[in-house]
Amino acid sequence: MKIKDIANIRIKIIFYGIFIAFVTLLIKTVYLLHEEYDIHYNSYQEGKENKRIDIVDRNNKILATNLVTYNLYAQPSIVRDPNKIVKDLSNILSDVAENILLKKLSNSSYKGRVLLMRDLTPKQKYEINNLGHVGLFFHEAHKRLYPHKNLVSHLIGFVGRDKTGLAGFEKYLDDYGTKNNSLNDDVVFLSIDIDVQRILYEELNIAVKKFDAKGGVAVVMDINNAEIYGMVSLPDFNPYYPQEILYNRNFNNKATYDLYEMGSTFKTFTFALALENNLINMDDIYDVSKNIRIDRYRIKDFKKINEEITAREVFTRSSNVGTAQIAQLFSKELQQDFFKKLKFFDQLNIELIEKSHSKLLKRWGKANIITSSYGYGISVTSMHLMQATAAMLNGGTLLPATLIKDNNNNLQAERVISTRVSKIIRELFYETVEHGTGWRAKSKGYSIGGKTGSANKIDNKGYNEKRVLASFIAAFPINNPKFLVLSLLDEPHGIKETGGYTTGGAVSAPIVKNIIEKMAPVLNIIPDKSNLTYQ
Repeated sequence: MKIKDIANIRIKIIFYGIFIAFVTLLIKTVYLLHEEYDIHYNSYQEGKENKRIDIVDRNNKILATNLVTYNLYAQPSIVRDPNKIVKDLSNILSDVAENILLKKLSNSSYKGRVLLMRDLTPKQKYEINNLGHVGLFFHEAHKRLYPHKNLVSHLIGFVGRDKTGLAGFEKYLDDYGTKNNSLNDDVVFLSIDIDVQRILYEELNIAVKKFDAKGGVAVVMDINNAEIYGMVSLPDFNPYYPQEILYNRNFNNKATYDLYEMGSTFKTFTFALALENNLINMDDIYDVSKNIRIDRYRIKDFKKINEEITAREVFTRSSNVGTAQIAQLFSKELQQDFFKKLKFFDQLNIELIEKSHSKLLKRWGKANIITSSYGYGISVTSMHLMQATAAMLNGGTLLPATLIKDNNNNLQAERVISTRVSKIIRELFYETVEHGTGWRAKSKGYSIGGKTGSANKIDNKGYNEKRVLASFIAAFPINNPKFLVLSLLDEPHGIKETGGYTTGGAVSAPIVKNIIEKMAPVLNIIPDKSNLTYQ
């Protein structure tokens, strides 16, 4: 081989050697750059996703906010003493998974960074930093903080590990927040009053335990602008540990999602419709001493009334038989159109994702007209009932329920009944508490008017008289209503105090009374027990 050929081979070897070294260095550089970029990018994304809008009540009290925390990472390739690090971390932090941490820290061949701990406090970060261990790093993060926990769980909802809203108002913010002009700031004011919310929560919890109920609902609404001051659904959950609600339907939001046949609270709408169309007068006489049979349905009163009574008494004494006689004056179109006006078949506009609505049956015969007149055969949510009842009492106009303060200020309310009829409905509500089935809601300090509701729940064998939905809906002060209050117990059990009864008047009316007497001072409503007269 010639000297020239040998020189060329050496040159090629050197060239290829340099080329391979360069490519290797380039690959390593790209890898390291990618690793650092990935760490910093993820850290940036984490911080960006975590900074959610603050949620406060109508008085600027925090319902949900962000807490600055730190995530602890390690780079195993430069860690010197994994056992010492694990021991030191265990002295500072509780519930340290030592075996898992040691395995992560001991993988010295791994050149990247591994996550060790999440959501450390600034104090914990300071203490760990002072240990002086090489290979530990901190990334700033934000933890979603719910200071009231279960108290507003169904309202506020919760977020996932990536701080994305998964339920309640938190998910509404992610799904629809950009479409709502009032949610574009750094804080959103809900219509909720946390002090009213606490009263609802305490009173409903007491009642659910007292009557061994399956669950319950309590709601307070401003009767004129449909802002929700408080809304509780039981059972509730801890927003930090919400797993149970993912697998148990009993944890549904019973105020906005679960549909119920509401029973006698629907008589409010039957009377409003009949009065609006001049089909009845309050002094009309009805014979309610005999049960009525319509198709396969036998209509009877909970407590048999062996006499003729006026239309006024049909309402205050909550007679199904009398209400059925009034409903026979309705055509299918008249009743359906009124229910449509009351938005029973429309999705709620309330700012939650957990909501549903009734569906209009294709076949709506005489039996449907009559049974729905006293709250059977048609199912609605508690919030649909609130919206519609508010319209019956506030002068006759309907607005959608809202959780956002001042959200309805620029909305035009829809008139559904006349002021004349609304005034009569207020009178009927007042007399129901003073002389009728709602007497247990009577208060010494506040003029309350309301309507009882009791409905047997349906199962595989038909309506089960042992499974009852007991409700009471009331307004106060009834002569000039400001607030509407609902209490609902799902399958309560009778006790000695109620004579074994589980009706709305027996178990739910006292809840509303207690709520009103406790919340009125909070809302600066002066006691008023003047004698009311209606012209």
